[in-house]
Amino acid sequence: QTRVYRQTGDGWRRTPPSAALWGEVRRLETNHFVFDYRQLDEDAVKASAAHLERLYPAFYAAFLSGPLPAQPRAIQVDPGHAPGDFTLWQRVQTPIVVASPAAYLTPGDVTPEELLTQAIVLRLLDDFEYQLALQYEGPYLREYEQYSMAIPLWPVVSGVALWQLWASDLPLAQWRVSVVQRIFADRQLDPGQPYVEPAFTLELCAMHGLWMKSPIEFHLPFACDARFEQSVVIQRWLESRPRGSSTSLPLTNRYITVSDPLVSTRAAALATMVEYAAATYGPERIPRLLETMDKYDRWEPLVVEVFGVSAETFEAGWADYLAAHYGLTIFTRGSGTPMH
Repeated sequence: QTRVYRQTGDGWRRTPPSAALWGEVRRLETNHFVFDYRQLDEDAVKASAAHLERLYPAFYAAFLSGPLPAQPRAIQVDPGHAPGDFTLWQRVQTPIVVASPAAYLTPGDVTPEELLTQAIVLRLLDDFEYQLALQYEGPYLREYEQYSMAIPLWPVVSGVALWQLWASDLPLAQWRVSVVQRIFADRQLDPGQPYVEPAFTLELCAMHGLWMKSPIEFHLPFACDARFEQSVVIQRWLESRPRGSSTSLPLTNRYITVSDPLVSTRAAALATMVEYAAATYGPERIPRLLETMDKYDRWEPLVVEVFGVSAETFEAGWADYLAAHYGLTIFTRGSGTPMH
């Protein structure tokens, strides 16, 4: 690592990549991607390219209707790019730029291919969210300014991204069940009740830290960073819950539309909603859900149009799904008994 970083007067900086260390520049073209990389990363790039070819069609179909783009996505595996730099401005850049897997300080059980593929997957999912922001610019902007009379997309789109992240066979997918169980458990807390960190937090933070400063950057309400107080994150989560029964499913209009900069507190719960909807009604319904949300200011008619069932039926099925796949016992709207 001493050959990768150098210390300057204002901190540590990456050294320019040298041909002696990283090898010559190479290119790999696949059906959906064009990779530019250095010779040192060739094995990782080839393995990652094959992995991404399997994942990409499902990622695209989760967000957008229609055929896959004819133009391949350009990806630069750059030895000069710092690992863990998941900054929002980079999603508007073309090509996608990620760090060389050789530049990471990692646990021994994470392979170079996993380091590279996970970084690219995070960029791709973030980019799909950005494309939807452009496509449905009005609802997104009105959500932040609290002017929208329609159900805003942002928390649900973040839930779709998190669902796809968890559906991949990559390092950050391993906490899906633990995180969902904790999210719904936190919803039962009273606002004055002290918050206790879950046992898996240290490991989750360490693994997510390979690719981002905080899991909040990818829709998980775990601080893991000095910029955030975990107690504040949880307090915002408690304050943004639907009023009424603390055991109700987070599907009320207020739950989806409440404006909160920490949308990660709702994205994890909504990820289970789109996971259930895709498994039960077909994955093609998810882009249709996103396309249709701008038409409605209430959840009930939206469910009828997109899924062809009443909101009560949908929520009861979702509760059954949470019980079967996450071991959760959740009350549905208007029900005095839990669904198992």
